[in-house]
Amino acid sequence: MALSMYQASVPIYIKMLNGLATCLKKAAAHYAENKWDETSLAELIARVEQTVAFMQTVKPAQIDGSEEKAITRTRRDVSVDYSGLQFLLHRSMPNFCFHCTTAYNILRHNGVAVGKRDYLGPN
Repeated sequence: MALSMYQASVPIYIKMLNGLATCLKKAAAHYAENKWDETSLAELIARVEQTVAFMQTVKPAQIDGSEEKAITRTRRDVSVDYSGLQFLLHRSMPNFCFHCTTAYNILRHNGVAVGKRDYLGPN
């Protein structure tokens, strides 16, 4: 059985967002413990959790079959054409992982006790 676009994206994004939420919750606890005012963390956690809730409503039929869908990304004056699968594997997924990893690294740099298990989640 071939891997579907849904299987290759939504569950992975949900897993990583849940890991990000875990790391942000640890950061909020760390900040509270040190009496640092960081009210935006609560907003970030809520935003991540809302995104996960939305992603859980996405059905495979909404994504599967989009492997060959034409996607054009225009940045400044340069346009790049992708198929749906190319976009997922070469743009979307690496970009998403970059931002989750960067958030994780910023938290670690600021003394939040997060590790690989937090980042990857329980499963």
